[in-house]
Amino acid sequence: MKRLVYYLAVPIMVLMLLCPRFAVTSHAEESKTIQVPINKNYTSAKFTLNFEYYDDYVVVIKSPSGKEYKGVLASTNVVQCVVDDIEIGQWQVLISYPEEIKDEPSEEASTESSEENEGESVQRRAISPVKVQVQGSTENLVDVDRGISVATDIAGLKMYFKDDSFVAEWTDTTCGTVNVEVVNAKNLQKIDTQQVQGNSYCCPLEPNVQEIMVKIVPAVSSSVQGAENTFTFKFDNHPDATVTYEDLTITNHDSMLVSCELRDKYSVRILVNGKQVENTDVLDTGIYEFQVPIEVGTNELVTYIVDSDGNMRSTKYSVDKDVIGPSLELVSSYEDIVTQNESIVIEGAVDDFKTLMINSAEVEIEGDNTFKYEYKLKEGVNQIAIIASDEAGNETEYDIAVERVIPEEKPIPWLKIIICATLGGILGIYVVEVIRRKNNPEKYEKKKKDDEDHSEYDDVDISHLSKKEKKDLMKGPHIAWDILSFAVPLIAAYIVLSYIVMVSVIQSGSMAPTLSVGNTVFYNRLAYVNSEPQRGDVIVFYSDEYGSYFGKRIIGMPGDKIRFKDGYVVVNNQFCDETAYISSEIETNCSKEFEVPEGCYFLLGDNRENSNDSRYWKEPYVARNKIVGKYMGQIDFSFERDILKVYAKE
Repeated sequence: MKRLVYYLAVPIMVLMLLCPRFAVTSHAEESKTIQVPINKNYTSAKFTLNFEYYDDYVVVIKSPSGKEYKGVLASTNVVQCVVDDIEIGQWQVLISYPEEIKDEPSEEASTESSEENEGESVQRRAISPVKVQVQGSTENLVDVDRGISVATDIAGLKMYFKDDSFVAEWTDTTCGTVNVEVVNAKNLQKIDTQQVQGNSYCCPLEPNVQEIMVKIVPAVSSSVQGAENTFTFKFDNHPDATVTYEDLTITNHDSMLVSCELRDKYSVRILVNGKQVENTDVLDTGIYEFQVPIEVGTNELVTYIVDSDGNMRSTKYSVDKDVIGPSLELVSSYEDIVTQNESIVIEGAVDDFKTLMINSAEVEIEGDNTFKYEYKLKEGVNQIAIIASDEAGNETEYDIAVERVIPEEKPIPWLKIIICATLGGILGIYVVEVIRRKNNPEKYEKKKKDDEDHSEYDDVDISHLSKKEKKDLMKGPHIAWDILSFAVPLIAAYIVLSYIVMVSVIQSGSMAPTLSVGNTVFYNRLAYVNSEPQRGDVIVFYSDEYGSYFGKRIIGMPGDKIRFKDGYVVVNNQFCDETAYISSEIETNCSKEFEVPEGCYFLLGDNRENSNDSRYWKEPYVARNKIVGKYMGQIDFSFERDILKVYAKE
């Protein structure tokens, strides 16, 4: 039994001493080789390697003849190696992890290493970026400050197409001058070669170029074999998208509408005067609209459609923003004008404009930018808007109000006519009688004597006398009866026209079609002696504001609230039914609201679009004591129209 244990234990101990536990190594970039050309005979040279991070690398400097020199760690992340008898030619710097160069470990070292790494996995990262400096014994340095680097070591390098140009950009500020060469891949013809001092490069391409090769390397490494990288790109920068701008070349808006129709996945960048105002993430297919802010003056808009590789195609547009309106001057203020004229002439001057409108009519402008426009006035207050506009949409506006007054319902002065006629008749009789007496005094003396004699026959029977004898006998006293028979009808007419009926002639069309211009109208003065006016009555009243008589229709009673909506009259929140006297197509418009006081009435003309009524009067309500009478009827006759004018024509 003891021998069995011995035979089992000895092999186990040997295995434990000779076979360390397995360690799993994950390899990334396990070695790096850098070519360093030396073109001078130095007696000695010092190689200095600066790593971004250091993972216990093995650094070997290899001469052109194959001799190797091992570098040593001089300080943190810095490895140095001094070499004598420098050979002219291509030297190599070999960097690797320790496993690349192996020594036989001792038994103790193997055992300790096994115990330390038991059960562990070694994760290795790529070899650090490195800069190499070479200093010869003559103290002439080969790029000591810049070191040796390759294209992939240029930080932030990106390449893409921008419209019809190739663009390379980088953020590295330590790589110095960069050599860039662009070649047509189809015919290998060189397109451009530049040494770039800054951080970007742009090369315009001809339309026939389909594919390019780009060589890019820092200038300090241009002679280093392997430092130069070559990239190949297909030149097809035509994204499947459409950009459209709002159809304006000049505007007063604060923004412009930009519409992008994407038929594939793209992102969108928008610049205004070189300043980026929009930069989206990748968008799905569809139509996208952007309100792009613009500034006063000229705005250069550029919209880029950017694909997943960073290639971008632009659509450009120019628009001017103008916020200053046209210059508009009138020869007078045209304020508070009240006239009986049918029109008014508006004069002025305008500059920096596109159109000039007076209400809805476009005005013709003279060559010196002046204008003169005759505006037809309607009855009542005329609101006139004079608007000058420019191409950007700016407007300069003057609003004026001109009131046209037409004296309405002037009553015929029958009383004056009657009185004058009566007095004239009496005077005429008197004058005729005086003339007769003067021309034939003997006859009138005899007649006077006969009249005195007639008094003797007052009680005498005259039935037996002839007709002529009777006439001669009664002739003297009949003169008084003749005068009385003329005066009585005149007095009766005066009483009727002063206290029973009012007669007037229609002067305007404000009550059309109910009352026609030129007709003689009769009003009942006694209509409201025992009753009150009612809604819908056509009345005649005296206006203190205009010093004249007007005929209108009663719409609002005392206490009513009146407003206007959609062309209709609304009384106490109910639409007023006026179909009995006006067409339903006629609109009654007004922006004001009214509340009729007690003892007053609100009046409108039937011709709502051409009537000076309560909507426009300074005092919109008519008191009860100003109402003269109620409409009775009208006749198609006018003394002035049918008698005087006809007589004047003859």
